[in-house]
Amino acid sequence: MKYIILLFFFVFVMVGCVSVPTFDETFLGGQQVQKSVAKIPYSMDIAWDAALEVLSRQGFLVQWTDPKSRIILAVREMQDPNENDYSHTVTVNITLVPLSDRMTQVLVAANKITEFHLKGYRWWKLLGVIPLFPIGPEHTTIVADRDIVRSPKFYLGFFDALELSCEEKKQQKQQAPGS
Repeated sequence: MKYIILLFFFVFVMVGCVSVPTFDETFLGGQQVQKSVAKIPYSMDIAWDAALEVLSRQGFLVQWTDPKSRIILAVREMQDPNENDYSHTVTVNITLVPLSDRMTQVLVAANKITEFHLKGYRWWKLLGVIPLFPIGPEHTTIVADRDIVRSPKFYLGFFDALELSCEEKKQQKQQAPGS
């Protein structure tokens, strides 16, 4: 029995030593978001137009653009396809950096907020205690999760769509002078 208590104490102490990254560790090397940067073999103009197109096609509302700084800010709100009581808001910041006339580096930063929507009813209560009948709906929204998007699949999906759009735009530019 003494060894079991000692074992539980040891496990408790070891679990307490596992640290979760905090905001002050943001710029440490292990905190970088994987697959959120890509170099694409297209000019800045083509990449800029393609990024705006990809965001719009995917249902993002472009909130702000700065062509001089090459920054795009967009937001998309969506219902969770598996759970009707949950919704997600994804905010994307895209920065384009020209590396040469035919090469652009694209950096993507994304945050998400997941909300839980609870629907209930307010009840009329006899003597303020005994509920008798509903008098109206009551909606409550709770933030269930708020964090950066860490899924490499999210970023790879954006870069795949961006490359397809860039290729389409490049072909359109090549065909335009001849027509």
